[in-house]
Amino acid sequence: MKYLACAFTFIMIIVMAQLSFSEDKTVKDFSLPSASDGKLIRLSDYSGKVVLINWWRTSCGFSKREAPKLVELYKKYRGQGLEILGVSDDTSDTVAQIPAYLKQYNVTWPIGL
Repeated sequence: MKYLACAFTFIMIIVMAQLSFSEDKTVKDFSLPSASDGKLIRLSDYSGKVVLINWWRTSCGFSKREAPKLVELYKKYRGQGLEILGVSDDTSDTVAQIPAYLKQYNVTWPIGL
């Protein structure tokens, strides 16, 4: 799992570097059902803001270690336009654990499924 997280981070760095050097700075819109109320979360609702997309899972040790750090980052920079969108990788048999996870780690940003 540790290697998968490192590989994912490396890929994201490459993608972000490619985006920063391209002429077209637009990103394709997407939407996800919210884990809390089923409404759609749309990336386009955050236009003009810096959006960090966090892919995580309730059973992932790395996710559990990064959650407090993301909470602090969000508190520090939210007022300056940072938004975090969480994407839960939980399956139908673990999705019920999401509310307890969010409460335990004080996650307040939108979580999509």
